[in-house]
Amino acid sequence: MTDPLLRMLADLPQAEPDRARAARFRTRCHGALARQRPVRSSQPGGRVRFWEPLVAGLAAVYLTETVRQVLHLYGIL
Repeated sequence: MTDPLLRMLADLPQAEPDRARAARFRTRCHGALARQRPVRSSQPGGRVRFWEPLVAGLAAVYLTETVRQVLHLYGIL
C-alpha cells in the first residue's frame, strides 16, 4: 500500500455498533440457544454408542497411513 492510502485509512473513524440492534440480536441468540438445550438421552438397555470410537479409529488409521506415505516419499522409510 502507498503512504497516502495508509494516511487515508488512518483518518477513518472507528466503527461503532448500534447498541440497540446489538442488544436485540443478543436477545434473539440467547433465546435460540435456550430452545436448543441438549436432550439427555439414556441409551435403553445400556447400549453403547460405537460410531464415535469407530470414526476416531478410522481417522487415526488414515492419519498414520498419510504420515507413512509422506515418510516413504521423502525416502525416510
